[in-house]
Amino acid sequence: MLASHSATPSVLALVATAIAAAGCYSYKPVTTATLAPEMTVRMQLTAAAVDRLRNGANNEQRLLDDFTVSGIVASTTADSVVVSVPTTTVPDAGARSVTFRQPVSLARSEVQRAELRTLDKKRTTWTSVIVSTLSLAAAAYAIKRGGESSGTTPSPGGPNEVRIPFMIRVR
Repeated sequence: MLASHSATPSVLALVATAIAAAGCYSYKPVTTATLAPEMTVRMQLTAAAVDRLRNGANNEQRLLDDFTVSGIVASTTADSVVVSVPTTTVPDAGARSVTFRQPVSLARSEVQRAELRTLDKKRTTWTSVIVSTLSLAAAAYAIKRGGESSGTTPSPGGPNEVRIPFMIRVR
């Protein structure tokens, strides 16, 4: 019975993490003709585009996630799209990571599918409600089960006892 009580907070934390990981954003398909600067997008590229980026001189292969590139549309022309892709680097072990944005130029014909990242208000609301409820339940459980002291407080005694060995030589 004790094991089930100690597992409950872990289960609640796991459920809260899973719900939060579900995220509050969703991707909706859009045409490449509707892409405009400042849109946050995920693009699935053609095999030719992936091959070009993998063999490119600007180390653009690290920006690929399989056949996709995610970032913010920096600029568009009639036949091309420039996507600003975030990259994280750590200058040295003692410094925190720094996020840079690297532009990736793509011809519109190299984009098989484009998806616009949008905030899903309904999912965000439900995620917030569920995570808040689970957090309050975990806090109530902790207070109810372990938030109060049990037993008595020992009264302070005198100074600690110190014993020094005393050796007597007997002949």
